[in-house]
Amino acid sequence: MSAEIVGKVLKIKPKPDKRLREIGFGIFNNRPLESMWKSFRVEAERIDKGADGGETYRQIQGRMVNFLRETDEKYKGRNILIISHEGPLGLLEAKVKDLSLLEATQIPLEKRIHKGEIRELN
Repeated sequence: MSAEIVGKVLKIKPKPDKRLREIGFGIFNNRPLESMWKSFRVEAERIDKGADGGETYRQIQGRMVNFLRETDEKYKGRNILIISHEGPLGLLEAKVKDLSLLEATQIPLEKRIHKGEIRELN
């Protein structure tokens, strides 16, 4: 788990939270993502439509924002390191930057958060 690796380096104990989990892809869990993307004409459809049994972008962003608000309140004035997955972190970053979900889907892939990347969200 990435958080454990980072925790060892920083000499801190990570605090796991299920809201930071990967996107629930429903029937496409553990299958190539290309198969899921064939179910959607455009990425913007994912805002309010998930794969069967999966999450929508709105649901993902909701749980990430809920986590951030709760954590920010609990650790007010302190730096918070969030370790999660590309998709959920991208949706959180969009909210912090006051972008709509539609605007978030229009961010070019090369400008989105990628594996191992560190970004400051202030």
